Amino acid sequence: MKPVAALTATRRAGPIAGISYADDALDWWHRMTETSASVAKRQRAEVASWHRRNPRDVVRIIRSVRDSEDASREDGGRQLCI
Repeated sequence: MKPVAALTATRRAGPIAGISYADDALDWWHRMTETSASVAKRQRAEVASWHRRNPRDVVRIIRSVRDSEDASREDGGRQLCI
């Protein structure tokens, strides 16, 4: 699977999936597969472009996690922390 297709599939599978490690994973893959320098450079540019076109909505992600946590609480409410 090509890097951008993998990022898109990951985001679709879990919209809150943390894919900020994509650059490190791509660098690792290039080393393990002995990818040529020209292909690696092109793929890094494609990944960077994908990230610019598909920013992470951190506020929505946090809200989603909190809503999920609230729904799992027995009383259904938010816990107050002082």
